[in-house]
Amino acid sequence: ALSSDGHASVPTARWLWKSCATLVGGVLPWNVQAVNTHPDVLAWSPDTSVITVHLPGLWQLSFGFFSRRRPVIQVFVNGEPVIKSQATMQSTPLKEFPDLGERRKVTMCTQHSAGNVTGLTGSEILSLPAGGTRLAVTVSGVEGPERIEGFLQLQKL
Repeated sequence: ALSSDGHASVPTARWLWKSCATLVGGVLPWNVQAVNTHPDVLAWSPDTSVITVHLPGLWQLSFGFFSRRRPVIQVFVNGEPVIKSQATMQSTPLKEFPDLGERRKVTMCTQHSAGNVTGLTGSEILSLPAGGTRLAVTVSGVEGPERIEGFLQLQKL
């Protein structure tokens, strides 16, 4: 496929979870598709939990989940867990950043007048198999009236 400037576009898509509601087992139903350059490669239906990738190979998966408390996120490929975030017992989450070979910890503030402006974010490279890959995400560790939203993005490398 060609973009508006005539260059080949890279398959990229981003989905949003805005409902704060989960399905059985904490599975997220993706409510909104913000962008999808190749719907034939990255298949999705509104308010469903599975995103199907019809092109094998290397993909960059990025995600972010925004709430006052740090959730536990799991990413599944064809029903098997491949990524799991770890909950922290600390009241203020920490994030590590590599800096010239050292690891620095940065404290993220959890209170802001505009709501949840920081969150749990991540990026991983996945080597997806041939034959159609089903991706799904679960969330746990944030119960009750806690407001939590998130996004998932895939980009072919």
